[in-house]
Parts: sequence; structure tokens; C-alpha cells
Amino acid sequence: MSALTGPPTNLPSEPATLRQPVFVFLLAPEFTMNAFVLATEALRIANQNSGQELFRWVVASEQGEPVRASN
Repeated sequence: MSALTGPPTNLPSEPATLRQPVFVFLLAPEFTMNAFVLATEALRIANQNSGQELFRWVVASEQGEPVRASN
């Protein structure tokens, strides 16, 4: 799992009205994997069903290091 140490740098440069939402999942130690998977799968399935990239997401942690889930 990758982690970011700062704000995402790969955000689109189009006007805000043309950009798709970008979700940043900031994972804390002992995060609930089930909730994380459900959230990302909902976004992935919406993209797949629409045939477009409606949503984007990035995964980050406070220290920029991998984070252990609670499971």
C-alpha cells in the first residue's frame, strides 16, 4: 500500500466544475479494512458502471509510511 506525505500532486488542472471528485483516504493505525474496502469499491464500481472516471482516490497516512489495519 502506498502512502503520501503531503497533498496529492497528481490532481487535474481543469477548472473545478470539470474535475471529478478526488477522495483522500487518510489511514490511521488500526483502521477498519472492511470500511476502507467498501468505500473504495463503491467508487470503483461507479466508475466501471459509468464507463468513465467519475471519481478518483488516493491513499495516505500521517507519517507517509504503511499503516496496519485492525484485522
